[in-house]
Amino acid sequence: MSRIEHYASRLAPNVAPINAIFIARHFNRVFGRRPRPPQDPEADYHDFLVDRMSRGSWSSTQLRCVDKEFAKLEASKLHPAIKAAETVAVIPIRGMSIDRFTEAMGPYLGRHFVAKPTHGSAATEFLDARPDLTKLYRAGRYNYFYSFRESQYAPLERKIIIEENIAEHGSDLRDFKFFCSFGRILFVQVDANRFIEHERILLSPPDFEPLNLTLGAFKPTTTWVRPKQFEALCHAAQDLSRPFDFVRVDLYEKAGQVFFGEFTFTPGAGMEPFSEPDFSRRLLSEIKARPDCPAR
Repeated sequence: MSRIEHYASRLAPNVAPINAIFIARHFNRVFGRRPRPPQDPEADYHDFLVDRMSRGSWSSTQLRCVDKEFAKLEASKLHPAIKAAETVAVIPIRGMSIDRFTEAMGPYLGRHFVAKPTHGSAATEFLDARPDLTKLYRAGRYNYFYSFRESQYAPLERKIIIEENIAEHGSDLRDFKFFCSFGRILFVQVDANRFIEHERILLSPPDFEPLNLTLGAFKPTTTWVRPKQFEALCHAAQDLSRPFDFVRVDLYEKAGQVFFGEFTFTPGAGMEPFSEPDFSRRLLSEIKARPDCPAR
């Protein structure tokens, strides 16, 4: 996004026709075309995602699920057995100066905690590893809606959440991302070494063997070993996704237990292409298979 576009995005209201204009510019850069309506026979999964981004017809439950402070509570309602990283503190950041923020973060520095915005993606800082508090402060004050017009982020309160780091010192947990529709697993994305040399593999149900395609620009994982708790991960993802026409459920496995990560309703802002476009079209067909799917 150019500086001019970003400035315009900050000024433009959150209404569907204007959102669609901004999104179409991003979409054209990635896919070389304008988005299609999800009802179009040629539409694919990416068209579906950017359509829901622009419309902004989010339920109160979906908005709570996007907010990382409340997502854990919603997850525990849907799957009571789910574990989650303990919330240590939540710091509302709107109107807070950098000096006041640095002071508020002081008691948590040097401890095995992570800190990140509750209202957006990425920007995770590890508090026992020389965190960049200025970067975290800026990320916390930023409204992620401005970047790609993902309308679910627009109304969220801006906060920093501090959680226990469930990974062991010096290690990185594999991230199991289940792409689901009404409790049905469409495919699974497994990410490893996310903060070192990011690797990714895609798995297809029902046998969950690796797919010969990629999503986004990440190094393919050369080895895949299914964890013993994979069935429990699948069961949790099914329960957590059951109320939603589409959601990505992020889970972790540690010491035989399943941990909740987050809910994502527009993965990659709809801008991460598959290496095989046909897969994207088949994916939308599966999402639209339910008679109550709004995209039909």
